[in-house]
Amino acid sequence: MNDVDKQIEELKKLTKTSKNTELAAALGIARNTVQMWRIRGKIPERIFLKAQNIAEDSTNPPISSNVSKIVPMSEFKAWSELPVYDVHAAAGAGTLVQGEFQLDTLMVPTSLLSEFDLCEKSASIIYVDGDSMEPTLSDKDRLLVDTRELQHPVSNGVYVIRIDDAVYVKRLKWNIAKGVYLIVSDNQAYEAFEIDYKTGRNFKIIGKAIAPVFKKIF
Repeated sequence: MNDVDKQIEELKKLTKTSKNTELAAALGIARNTVQMWRIRGKIPERIFLKAQNIAEDSTNPPISSNVSKIVPMSEFKAWSELPVYDVHAAAGAGTLVQGEFQLDTLMVPTSLLSEFDLCEKSASIIYVDGDSMEPTLSDKDRLLVDTRELQHPVSNGVYVIRIDDAVYVKRLKWNIAKGVYLIVSDNQAYEAFEIDYKTGRNFKIIGKAIAPVFKKIF
């Protein structure tokens, strides 16, 4: 076996082919090109580079995309103006609220609100303070809140609640047997506690936490 024949065999190994016709097809060349290499006694360098690329691609197949669609912000035609409140919804020890007032407004695509069955009249934005809801919510997250009136007992989930004069973002779990809510922090460093919404401290559910808005990814 001469040098060209050895090189052809090596090309077949790289491209995982066995016949000259298969090799030609894999390299995207004419069928008679392989025979011409034998006649000329030389194979172009670009052929080896191409075969090497084919071998590398087969070893490291492309990662399938997990992005289904990219929508430019300019394609959103309808926008909703949501109030942003400084209620210090404390995901920690809780911040004493002297008064709730609007800080700003935030424009959100109306179609995104519709995905949560929300509109301008039933949604607000609040800022989260503290770390007790990590990793679900982080300090300074903007939180979209469904402010529609809720009937007790509410389903398990994350809510903005008031206890006396302090406002919190907490996970509520309804205890049917006791008829009380278990107030839970996702951060296990904070202890859970129970509250009776009928006879306990001044307790109010302000709204249901829906999703962070424009949350930073680290």
